[in-house]
Amino acid sequence: MFAGWLKGLFIGQAVIAVALGGVAAFDAFPWFTIDISLRALGFWSFWLFIIPSLRARRPRGWEKVALNIAFLGSPVVTFGLPFITKDPALIWGANLVLLIGCYAYGYAFGRGEGAEEAALGGRFSGALSALDFGSGQERGIRGAARERYFDRQQEKSGEADKADAPREVAASGTGADGKGGA
Repeated sequence: MFAGWLKGLFIGQAVIAVALGGVAAFDAFPWFTIDISLRALGFWSFWLFIIPSLRARRPRGWEKVALNIAFLGSPVVTFGLPFITKDPALIWGANLVLLIGCYAYGYAFGRGEGAEEAALGGRFSGALSALDFGSGQERGIRGAARERYFDRQQEKSGEADKADAPREVAASGTGADGKGGA
């Protein structure tokens, strides 16, 4: 869907946010000491910047499962742990462990046909479908149906460079007939 450089940009944003968030949470700036509010922004960076940057690439399969769970779990960790500890570095580390754990869970249980739904055991289906706003539902075509449509269009055209054209048309809000969407 996206050009490779754009996906790379989102990954770069996430890596930079991990680094800067960690430096802020650990108060590791070599020149000065930062206020506790900025240290808190360090551990909030997971929910505010890192996970959204990774989700912006519109991953599929097990990675989508992992990032959806992380997106729902990070605020729980970020709101809950300050009642247990006041150390921003520990909360940042817990968010990192959560993200890595979600990737491990998604990889272990979110692969294969229909595994996205099975990985969660049917729980959180409403919350997770709400996370996927902007993925085609507002234009009347659901995500899976949209992907099948694009795959059929690609098979018909037979040319790799024309494969992105229907996706660009759908992203611009126009229908397959070139007219405005519903």
